[in-house]
Amino acid sequence: AAAAASAFAASSFAALGKPLLLLDQSYFMSLFFFLSGYFTPRSFARKGRRDFCIDRLQRLGLPLMAFLYVGGPIVGVLTQAAAGHAYTYQPDPGPCWYIAWLLLLSGAYAVIGGPPLPEAPRPALGRLVGWGALLGMVQALLLALLPGGSFAFMPITLGSLPFDLAFYYAGIAAYRSRWLDAPLATSERVLAWAISAVFALATFGGTVANTAAIQQQPHNNSTAYYPSATFPMPACDAAADPACGGATLAALLALCVGAG
Repeated sequence: AAAAASAFAASSFAALGKPLLLLDQSYFMSLFFFLSGYFTPRSFARKGRRDFCIDRLQRLGLPLMAFLYVGGPIVGVLTQAAAGHAYTYQPDPGPCWYIAWLLLLSGAYAVIGGPPLPEAPRPALGRLVGWGALLGMVQALLLALLPGGSFAFMPITLGSLPFDLAFYYAGIAAYRSRWLDAPLATSERVLAWAISAVFALATFGGTVANTAAIQQQPHNNSTAYYPSATFPMPACDAAADPACGGATLAALLALCVGAG
């Protein structure tokens, strides 16, 4: 733990890189899924089921297969060679997990002809915030069950599986009901910016304060959970501290709900 704290303190990029990563992961892949969902109905309506499926196999399936069986393993060989490790060939989707999921969701859309969504008004921002909090709870549960893992190629991290699926579905609904045709009301726009600013300030402020505390006491052997080299997760050992699991879950839940 002391060595990890020292390494964390020595990194001049830690205070900036960690909060930027958390902020990006809280929205950017979900945004990509939303945009993909938004343009799916129009493409399907224009091409029809057969041509839509052929187009998706050409545009998504072929690049996915090329990277999965050729590009990914090449990256693996170069990475392991640079580290001086032996390498065994294995398919690796790498960042193309996103293409795999788009192919899967596009296929599901083609099979059912799109979800049976009647036109509906755009949900109020307060309701969306509530849904984001609920999805954050689901995300926290997945992270607790699959720490550092993946599901069908998709990395399970902040703002991943439940948000990506929900945003793809929301993109379809947004296109059909023309949610993006009218701008947000001024009050909703101000509230949205305020919520985003609070999360950003809390993320950056907490990381900077944690980094400063580690730099002041890099060899601190205190039993306190913070400062932590794994911030925002607490510094504890589940095998030695019975309360560590609860503290970690609480931090995980707060992070995921806040990001949602």
